[in-house]
Amino acid sequence: MNVMIRSFALLMALSLLSACATNKAPAPLRGEPAKPEVAGSAESQAYTVKRGDTLNAIAFRFELSVRELARLNNLTNPNTIYVGQVLRLGEGRPVPSRGETPARAAQSTGKKPSASAWKNVKPQPVVVEPKLNTDAATDLNYDDKKQVTKWIWPANGRVVGLFSTGGEGSKGINIAGTQGEPVLAAAEGRVVYSGSGVRGYGQLIIIKHSNEFLSAYAHNSRIYVQENQIVKAGERIADMGSTGTETTQLHFEIRYREKPVDPLKYLPRH
Repeated sequence: MNVMIRSFALLMALSLLSACATNKAPAPLRGEPAKPEVAGSAESQAYTVKRGDTLNAIAFRFELSVRELARLNNLTNPNTIYVGQVLRLGEGRPVPSRGETPARAAQSTGKKPSASAWKNVKPQPVVVEPKLNTDAATDLNYDDKKQVTKWIWPANGRVVGLFSTGGEGSKGINIAGTQGEPVLAAAEGRVVYSGSGVRGYGQLIIIKHSNEFLSAYAHNSRIYVQENQIVKAGERIADMGSTGTETTQLHFEIRYREKPVDPLKYLPRH
């Protein structure tokens, strides 16, 4: 009888261990940007603004245009967002976070906040988007129908990671190299983001080339350009590094109408 009891207990333990192993989430791929954290269902996704966020960075992270993100959230001044503010990522209505003031909650619901709602409300830091340098931007002659006709390689080196649309796939390619090697603008454009506020990308640069095309350069060790700066194709914009990853490499993306596309379909063969 004791032998039967011990055998039954052993079988139950093995069954529990198997279930735990089956439900364990897969580990992220090395060198790939981490997936964005989203609250809510697919119909009502929301994101809470954190210190260091900008509207351009949030839009890039969730594959939205800045204009669409501003429209979804009724942002009368898209140059300013607030730490703790909840931003809609779709047409649904998110639940306000604890960091959102009654005034901003009222903006989302259309209801006037009560006097008691203002008690114990602490002012939140403001995240200000750099204002567009319109004089410099006019040099690019942006056109909705215009496309980039020529791309160049953003770095010398061997491609060690390919674009993939599958589950844990990559939104771009990874180019191996050594610390401090030049990172080049792949086409003429305007820098719309320069910083380290996008999780998993390390020090990141995003360049807008037209109203349809963006390019992104991640894991840099040093950045030479500022937001709203106009850059030429082949201009050195950063040094290759390993910020946000384990090895020295450039993670490079091209986005067409906010959606990632395979850079190897645009870059010349070499």
